[in-house]
Amino acid sequence: MTEEQTAAPTKTRKRTTKPKEEKTMTSGISPFIDTLLDNHQTLTKAYSDARKRQIKLGSAMVDDAISAQKLGLELAKTLSEKPSDYKENLTAVIESFTQMQTQTLNLMKLVITEQTEMREEMLAVSKAMLEGSQSSTKAALAMAKSFTTENTMSDMFKKSMDTMKETAQKMSAAA
Repeated sequence: MTEEQTAAPTKTRKRTTKPKEEKTMTSGISPFIDTLLDNHQTLTKAYSDARKRQIKLGSAMVDDAISAQKLGLELAKTLSEKPSDYKENLTAVIESFTQMQTQTLNLMKLVITEQTEMREEMLAVSKAMLEGSQSSTKAALAMAKSFTTENTMSDMFKKSMDTMKETAQKMSAAA
């Protein structure tokens, strides 16, 4: 044999997957990814809103604590400047306690308002996430269906699974 006879012409392999099939499988994945992105956006907004609420409440608490400390120091100064002026000192104590009580009630009002808004927001986010989960489940099922109808390996896998089930049934019946 000569080198010419042993050198067989090499054929290039053709694609076994048609572009149309690739497009079909890709289009099955796209809605699934879109629903995951929508769910991600919903969660991101919820986290952002929670962060803003936390900052708002934290700032209000710090401001209230600073103001209460200032009121206490001003009261101590007033009482120490004229220790024997009972009328003025009592008036200063009552005014200071009234301001502190007002600030505390305003802070509690803010906390209750934020909790109410947070509850409503959580219900809306939970509803959106449930709908998103249902959408992504439908998209995943559609993607799996398109994948199994377009993929030649899935038929072979299904047949082997059916064979395994039959074998397991026969073995359990024989036992």
